Amino acid sequence: MAGTIVSQQYPLTEPLYLVSHGQPAGVIRQFIDFALSLAGQAIVNRHHVSWADFQQGAQPAAPQN
Repeated sequence: MAGTIVSQQYPLTEPLYLVSHGQPAGVIRQFIDFALSLAGQAIVNRHHVSWADFQQGAQPAAPQN
């Protein structure tokens, strides 16, 4: 395991929570909408598991250098 940590191949995952005070509006709502959009999820998929893939039981990919 130590070798996978050093080489950055250890798939440590942490959920990301988007939290707002009350219902999100304005730029906060725009950011959340973007983060959940296809374009936003494409960015997430570069290093993490997208929301759609997570719901289907996908595991994180190895980090890309």
